[in-house]
Amino acid sequence: MWRDTEMAINRPRRAVTGHHGGGVIKSTGLEWRKLCLKITVKNATTKAVEEKTLLGGVSGIAHPGELQLITGTSAAESKVLLECLGGRNASVEGEIAMNGILWSRRMQRYMAYVIEEDLFYETVTVREHLIFQARLRLGKSLTEEQYMLRVDEVIEELGLSHRRDALIGGTGAGEPTSGLDSLSSEIVVLKLQQLARSGRTVVMTAHHPTSEVFALVDGLHLLSEGSVVYSGKASEASVYFGALSYACPAHLNPIGYYLRLLVIESRETDHAGAARLAMLKEEWSKRESAAAVEATAFEAASAAGGDDMDGAARRVGCFGELSVLITRNIVRLMRYRYWFFWMLMWVLVIAVVFGLIFLELDTTQRGIQNTSGAFFYLMLVLIILMAYRTFAHLPLDLALMSRERSMSIGGGGGVGSYSVLSWFVARSLCAVPREIIVPVVFFVPVYFLMDIGYGFSVYFYMQLMLILVSSAAIGLGYVVMSFFRRVWLAWLLFLILMTLFVILGGWFINIKDIPDYVLWIHYLSPIKYGFEGLMKIYWRKVAFIACDATSSNCVARSGAEVLAYYGVSHRSALSDGLILFSI
Repeated sequence: MWRDTEMAINRPRRAVTGHHGGGVIKSTGLEWRKLCLKITVKNATTKAVEEKTLLGGVSGIAHPGELQLITGTSAAESKVLLECLGGRNASVEGEIAMNGILWSRRMQRYMAYVIEEDLFYETVTVREHLIFQARLRLGKSLTEEQYMLRVDEVIEELGLSHRRDALIGGTGAGEPTSGLDSLSSEIVVLKLQQLARSGRTVVMTAHHPTSEVFALVDGLHLLSEGSVVYSGKASEASVYFGALSYACPAHLNPIGYYLRLLVIESRETDHAGAARLAMLKEEWSKRESAAAVEATAFEAASAAGGDDMDGAARRVGCFGELSVLITRNIVRLMRYRYWFFWMLMWVLVIAVVFGLIFLELDTTQRGIQNTSGAFFYLMLVLIILMAYRTFAHLPLDLALMSRERSMSIGGGGGVGSYSVLSWFVARSLCAVPREIIVPVVFFVPVYFLMDIGYGFSVYFYMQLMLILVSSAAIGLGYVVMSFFRRVWLAWLLFLILMTLFVILGGWFINIKDIPDYVLWIHYLSPIKYGFEGLMKIYWRKVAFIACDATSSNCVARSGAEVLAYYGVSHRSALSDGLILFSI
């Protein structure tokens, strides 16, 4: 039912002991005055940079207990105004007040905003999601029983009792009635009306509202070309437009009729439409009393006694954040177990194919190149496997983290949210089993098929080196995604970096022959340290390599000479592992 929803809900405070958990709702009103917002755009024809006005002195009031509808000829203008009221556009000029107190970032504590591209983890249930949010937002102020009571209240209010234990499964968001038939639209807006009747202030946008939807709203705010054409009670709109000789004909959708009045087919030819719109703007400007707007909420602060909108900060604490985030990650990852199982099967198939290609290598002169090449590509394939999964899942996690932090008090991770460090630590800790299991599943069959040998210690240290390489690949994915949020751009940069790292990794060109001006890339490459680490672990165990002294193909007579031939540093394999760990 909540698919395609975009709204701002001023959450009322409850006058109860222990914060939330039932009680009398304390209403919260919202008012905005002379909001102005301009952006610069490039003219597609002239290529000149032009200034465009999205909001040109917009004012209005949203009363507690009422459902407000913002609409107009441009969906972008309605959306921008809603973003400004929700505190999500810092470029806007003008004043916004809540219960007579001018807007501050901490007031987001009393607001909920459903963004256009809403995101959820699809593998948690409705109830689990709300429990996680309650623990983060309500902090330590509630008992376990009060947490559950508050969550059940919200589920009941939203009419989701029959779906409380269903997986969220992904939702979309736009306008409340977007993509719905008339009956479904009416049901959704009716639920918003019920939320408003409980004392909240609910503001929604709709670009093509039906007559049934219009009948449910209390307040109407009509915008056209960045200006207000009407702002007031929806029930009084017919009287207002009728007085201007634009009475809505019988059997027509009133809101559809009002919107048609604002449409100009072409400013060059539709002179009547342009004149009509100019008249409607001018008439509303005359009607809109500056004293009435400016003296309401903006001067009510003294009368309200400076009602404290900040309230007590309710931080859950660093360890509390980690506990909630780790628990959530474990829950959702456990529900990915079947997907993870098939991923391991895929990795196993790749490992078997790889092992069959490099089957039972020996330590002959010809085997030097084969074995060293196998180590290089073994590491490269593992890096690609781990990085691919990072690019597949990290964008969603980053978007969800950004969304949840933006909804905090003060925005950007204030009270009621969590820090980026907590998010990163929780995600990294929960990823440790995967970072170990995947390299193990990959390397075990390769180890036996290649017949690497030399005992368990060689297997263990090589396995550990590959685990560190996979961790470095994930870290590289984090770094790249931090520069580009578009996945294809990040993946392109990753491929460019990998190409440079592969070329300069020590296999295609001897380390001693790398030009000085690109040598720094060689030392930044995780492939360098992984490759050298594997080479040292294996070849330092090889004491003798058969060689015909009369042959010109005699590369090396021992593992140490192999390392010297490839220009591998004298640094220990442990040092390579520590460098990979730091990456």
